[in-house]
Amino acid sequence: MERMKIVSIEGVPFLLRESVKVPFPRLDDFPDCCGAGEGLGEKAIPETMWGLRVSPACWFHDEDFAEVEPTAEALKGANFRLFVNASSLIIYRSKSVILRHWRLYRAAKYFSAVQTAGAATFWKLKRNQGYGGKLSGTSN
Repeated sequence: MERMKIVSIEGVPFLLRESVKVPFPRLDDFPDCCGAGEGLGEKAIPETMWGLRVSPACWFHDEDFAEVEPTAEALKGANFRLFVNASSLIIYRSKSVILRHWRLYRAAKYFSAVQTAGAATFWKLKRNQGYGGKLSGTSN
């Protein structure tokens, strides 16, 4: 299991794998990257949660998907960090208590989506990276 670190960007703490480099100094510098990249998954997961842009959390999640080992444990860790990082953005950036609660509820729904439907995207990526039959935690 890889070691973790906490990195603050504009006062928002993010939980990251120790090997992850932060490429952008400001939250607004992160590109739009939430969603599955194509199809229904792309449309179902917008860049914002009730007006708050969560793209930095998605960017780190995409980085995790690309770099972690092809195991069920690594998939769960990546998805958990997405939830933690989206929640951190919500807690630190929501001025309204009501919006904070609605956003946290939506973050929990995102987490459920990546734990289920997002798993197929993860395993497809790992097959495309050349892991083939060496995948752990999937039926291939």
